[in-house]
Amino acid sequence: MKCKSHPNKLLDQHIKEIKNIFNNLVNFYDIELNETEKKLFDYLIELHDIGKCRKEFQEYIKKLEKGEKPKSPGSHSLWSLEELERILSKIDLDKEYLPLLFYFIAKHHSNLSLSNTDEKLKRQIAKLILKLNNLLNNQPEIDLLLNQGFFEIYYKGLLKKFEKEELIKLADLFGVFKISDILSAKNILDKVNEIVYKEEITERKVEQLIGRSIDEERWGFQKCLSKFDYLSLRAPTGWGKTTTALLFALNKDYNKIFITLPTITAIEDFRQKLKNAGFKAEEYFYFYDARAILDEEDERLNSLYFVQNLYSPINITTIDQILLSFLQAGKYFMKRLNLRKSILIIDEIHLLTPQMLFLLKKLLEHLVPLYKIRLLLMSATLPKGIIDYLSENINIKFEFVDIYELEPKYRNRERVEIELIKKDISENIERIVEENKKGKSVLVIANTVEKAVCIYKRLKEEYNINNISLLHGRFMFKHRKEREREIRDLLENKGILVSTQVTEVSLDVDFDVLFTEAAPISAIVQRLGRVNRYGKKSKSKVYIYYPKEIDKIEEDRRKKYPYNIEEIKKSWKFLEELDNFKEGIFIKKIDEVFTKEFYEGLIKGEEIFFKFREVFEDRKSQNNIHWFLQSTSEEVGKKLLDFRDNVTTLIIPYGDLVEAEIYDEITKILEEYKKLKEKPYSYDEWKKFFAKAKAHAVSVPLYLVLGLDPDKVGLPVINKLKEDYEFKYFKECGFVNLKKLKEMGCEFDSDYTYQ
Repeated sequence: MKCKSHPNKLLDQHIKEIKNIFNNLVNFYDIELNETEKKLFDYLIELHDIGKCRKEFQEYIKKLEKGEKPKSPGSHSLWSLEELERILSKIDLDKEYLPLLFYFIAKHHSNLSLSNTDEKLKRQIAKLILKLNNLLNNQPEIDLLLNQGFFEIYYKGLLKKFEKEELIKLADLFGVFKISDILSAKNILDKVNEIVYKEEITERKVEQLIGRSIDEERWGFQKCLSKFDYLSLRAPTGWGKTTTALLFALNKDYNKIFITLPTITAIEDFRQKLKNAGFKAEEYFYFYDARAILDEEDERLNSLYFVQNLYSPINITTIDQILLSFLQAGKYFMKRLNLRKSILIIDEIHLLTPQMLFLLKKLLEHLVPLYKIRLLLMSATLPKGIIDYLSENINIKFEFVDIYELEPKYRNRERVEIELIKKDISENIERIVEENKKGKSVLVIANTVEKAVCIYKRLKEEYNINNISLLHGRFMFKHRKEREREIRDLLENKGILVSTQVTEVSLDVDFDVLFTEAAPISAIVQRLGRVNRYGKKSKSKVYIYYPKEIDKIEEDRRKKYPYNIEEIKKSWKFLEELDNFKEGIFIKKIDEVFTKEFYEGLIKGEEIFFKFREVFEDRKSQNNIHWFLQSTSEEVGKKLLDFRDNVTTLIIPYGDLVEAEIYDEITKILEEYKKLKEKPYSYDEWKKFFAKAKAHAVSVPLYLVLGLDPDKVGLPVINKLKEDYEFKYFKECGFVNLKKLKEMGCEFDSDYTYQ
């Protein structure tokens, strides 16, 4: 065809490029297509942009080529479907697959959601379906059918005819098509070579990463662990979990490696270490992408973020991002397929909430065998009960390796002296000050961001403490990095760090004294590792306080507390009864108390199975459509609202949600976005832009923004939240809940800026 699909590109060339990339990626992901599936995606590639041959669209492209900024003449997806009506009889495709062709063409610039389909597209698809079945297709009849839910009913009925494995494959193939379309449209064809590149893990590269002398006996043992396909490892700080994680890939056939870490800091630090050692590694975070419809260019730019990060040979992310893809959130069809024949390494698995454990078990049950995923689960404080729960009644057997049992020096180590105080930590601020005045560096860990902010504010304003810093998970990337750089000076000058659970795993710090709120026992053990870290000095003092709010939080707000409250109470009782703090004995006692039955009880107590029953029970039945359709804006989205702060997404706060200085910075970013869109496309320029935009992104609980429509660009710019929420971003204290701070007696004016 002589018409153009994009400026300076003929449609024929676009089709040829997509086919080449598509076939390359299908081979890489080892997806086997039957003849009908091959035909379906051949037709999709050839016909998805056929509507662009209309005269008005060709005139539009001419204006773009002249450097003009014309308004889009209309929906080419709709025009392609209208052209399809004319040539329908010439398409040689099974009758059950033709409606999938219609659906994919309609959706090739949006998500796979039935409910968010444009009405004009629904009407045209209805016409095609009626014509396909030799039925009347006059306008009044079509309108009547659509009003009666014909579109949704028809496709749900159609999808029920397919097996689970077929639907997963079809969604993944649509993702392959989408990536192929984007690479061709943006003229970055060589990017496919980066996508299909496999990072070979060698002993030499791992040695380079370690950068110090190697314990040969331990190195040999760590290499031996690579013989397992499913491994759970409990190993103390400093033993070499990072080394084991990479060596786990030795002699395995895989496409990509996914490593999940609990915090942004840990992810960025590890990515840099990998890159310095010569590994090709990137990080991925879930930019909030709930918008159903973006214009074609914004949608492509939005999708390029996935290509740039998620398709790296080694990908470092958080476990909630893996679970959101499993639950088919957002553009899941472009994310989930990367797990095919992958190695998945989950570090600090003890931090998973009951909901996450439940969903991880479902992923093990449904996706791990189908995708041939190899799995390594690790933690310094991994209760064996978690592994017993995850592996029960599934066809996966984990090898459990416990370094505390194997190496006496860790088993007998005793680093801390613990004092339990049945008070709220906010009632004992004076004691923090007293310890600091003795010339000791002090770490304070609260369970919630708002309590940490409140303690920090009181120490600064009531006690005139200046050698102090605040760190939690709701800072913009750029501000968080600044604060982390300050911590070394803080330690050297015997200052105070007020924080949340982000310090449990993300920072290599060693304070003299710890003040912490009670938390699940595995989290407590991690917090203990932030004082006298390597046991090279006399026992450090640790004060553990009982968070009084857990006894009076209403039922609906219990869901938003970072931890399961029953688990905290169980941990408090456990600590009260413990009389020996040698690490090996401590861990063994944890196994005795925190069993499989305990975790099953937590999950049952939170009614997690009941909340997700429709999804997973349907997925077991003939109703397999849940493996194909986008979920977050539909039934699963409502369940995600019950998740705690641990399930996060990245947003860029703007408008009334930020201080004036930040507002100006983000305004400049949005202006740069518009200017870049007007220039000839440059992958390198956009890569730099995304890095700058991400520096202003904040990790927020998904429930806070679910259902909101981001600003007009392909970035998750949020101007305001729902009426129930009153948050604001301050450079000094991050993205905080003003309403909750007021309830805690820590009120300040929303225009207030800390000095």
